[in-house]
Amino acid sequence: MKIPKRFKNLFWDIHTQSLDYSDHKNFVISRILEKGNFDVIRWLFKCYSISEILHTINTSTNLSRSTICLWKMVLLPHGQALQGSSEV
Repeated sequence: MKIPKRFKNLFWDIHTQSLDYSDHKNFVISRILEKGNFDVIRWLFKCYSISEILHTINTSTNLSRSTICLWKMVLLPHGQALQGSSEV
């Protein structure tokens, strides 16, 4: 499936015609978590499971430390996000 046209501005540096949100999920998730607004974040959670999003948070090299910390606090059970936070 393709990324909705209204989110094209988040992917200014690539050809969005070839961007498929299933084939390029780690890239899409990373970019949206790093730069997305409320509307695109809502779309993200409709398209991907929390486990897919957490996997990207834990493995992506395209996320800033502050973005990783924020989304771990939002998505992980209370306290779990802080364990091992020096490894983030």
